[in-house]
Amino acid sequence: MMQGLPPSENPVREVPAGLRHAAAAIKAATGAGEQIALLGTASHTIGTTLDLCRTVQEMTAVLVPAMADYSTVDLLEPVLRGEDPPTSGLEDRSAWHRAAVHGIDQGPLRTLRDALPQLDAACPLCEPMLVPRLDHDGNWPHPKRPSGANLRRFGLHSMMAVPLATRGQVLGLVTLYRGRHRVPFSQADLRIATHIGAFAALALDNARRYARERAVALELQMSLLPREIPLHPGLEITHRYQPASRSALVGGDWLDVAALPDGRVALTIGDASGHDIHAAAVMGRLRTLMQAGVSQGREPAELLTTIDALMAAGHAQSDIATCLHGIYDPASRRCTIARAGHPPPAILHPDGSVEFPDIPAGPPLGIGEQRYTTAELQLAEGDILMLYTDGLIETHDQDIDVGMDRLATALGRGGHSLNQLCDSILTDLRPHGGEDDITLLAVAIRGLPHHRTASWDLSCGSTEPCRARHLIRGQLEQWNLPLLADTAEPLVEELISAATCDDGCPLGVRLHRTDVLLVEVLDTCRTMSAAPQGECDDRELRIVGEQAQHWGVRDHADGRTVWFEIPLGSEAETSTRSQRR
Repeated sequence: MMQGLPPSENPVREVPAGLRHAAAAIKAATGAGEQIALLGTASHTIGTTLDLCRTVQEMTAVLVPAMADYSTVDLLEPVLRGEDPPTSGLEDRSAWHRAAVHGIDQGPLRTLRDALPQLDAACPLCEPMLVPRLDHDGNWPHPKRPSGANLRRFGLHSMMAVPLATRGQVLGLVTLYRGRHRVPFSQADLRIATHIGAFAALALDNARRYARERAVALELQMSLLPREIPLHPGLEITHRYQPASRSALVGGDWLDVAALPDGRVALTIGDASGHDIHAAAVMGRLRTLMQAGVSQGREPAELLTTIDALMAAGHAQSDIATCLHGIYDPASRRCTIARAGHPPPAILHPDGSVEFPDIPAGPPLGIGEQRYTTAELQLAEGDILMLYTDGLIETHDQDIDVGMDRLATALGRGGHSLNQLCDSILTDLRPHGGEDDITLLAVAIRGLPHHRTASWDLSCGSTEPCRARHLIRGQLEQWNLPLLADTAEPLVEELISAATCDDGCPLGVRLHRTDVLLVEVLDTCRTMSAAPQGECDDRELRIVGEQAQHWGVRDHADGRTVWFEIPLGSEAETSTRSQRR
């Protein structure tokens, strides 16, 4: 993926006024020190950034008006994209792009802007060229000349063309013109222009290599971001990724959304330190570790603690990353979340108010020997949970608190849709990009379809297992899934019977039907074992493990939940499809 400077997005720009100050000072210089002043200014003025267009503008600002009245710079198309310059076919007009044009007035600028070089294959481009005067017909007596440009009517009478070459590779060509009020170019002028061209070529080559590394890093990063986010019951999710400005490399921003077997959804966003290919590679490793931990059912704080230790033990000290990781339960609309040095999420409520919940920050990942804690967010239908990276709210000249205030204001304006909200936030806070890339993950809380979910509150007691069986069978018959009751009923009965607690201790049972039947049993007394291990007395868990397709146990603030899935049969699938229609 080339994210360099394609011609359609790289119009010819005249040199900004701010770049002309050094050249104006040179113009006033006189005597033998003029050439030294010109070379010194070039060394300090050209190559102040790693932007190709800016570099050529800086060069023309040095040359005009100190040495010439007008100047153009042509670059080879692959160079603009950060690629290596071609070694053949340079005489092809389409291989060139006019990257800059500058002059003492507006007279011939339009003609110069449109006049790409027409080169002769027999004329070596690697050599500088001096044409002291126009010929008698008003044309340049040399094959290296502007095509179709009769500049004599503007008083231009002398020209120099200097290749921008380094390491044996030609990157471009700078052409200088003088008008009637100045003497023709001399060999001494050509030597000075050649020195300046050599220095500028080094700066251009650095910018080209930078553009190539940026393109590779961006391609790597984009390949590790999710191509699309699948639909999740009870949620509407969208995301945005905005690379840093072209004068900055991309960083290590990433995000991920994963459906868990128990019907919950894992939401993750992170930022690896640095702005280079290494940062993108760290991001890729971190995302892989997160996906592995999520697939194992690790809770947020536990997972961040484990990854912190792995990163600290296995990689360089520079492999540091921030991360915000949460697990959302559509049934309870509760999000269990932990963060490692990452900005807190924002919540946009239906009334337009914005909240930044207080979540223990913890240090960034990769420091080692850290422990993280979780917070639980109780969300409501209509809330929008916004996860983001620090590039959205923090810059070198703006404190993070100011950025968060601006984000709250942008969120408060809302939008007609989740996509429009994300677009408006980027427009309000970073309309022209910035020195850091930006990632947004917006999650709108929607209600679960009532016809696919059923839940009941129970309590410990001798009659509750029988009651649970009756409720489950009735609901499955209503869903046209009576055959599944033969599996679901005895499993739920075993789990409720195993909850040895005082009478009246709350229990809960929930059914959720998607492509499978998800059954959850909540025990608020937390007396069930976490998992079967060897020869133990967890008979009910062994039975669940034998008869359910997938199952698991998770601890949370309300107690402990055992869940299991039962696959739907062919008749049930037919019923599900008909009800969806």
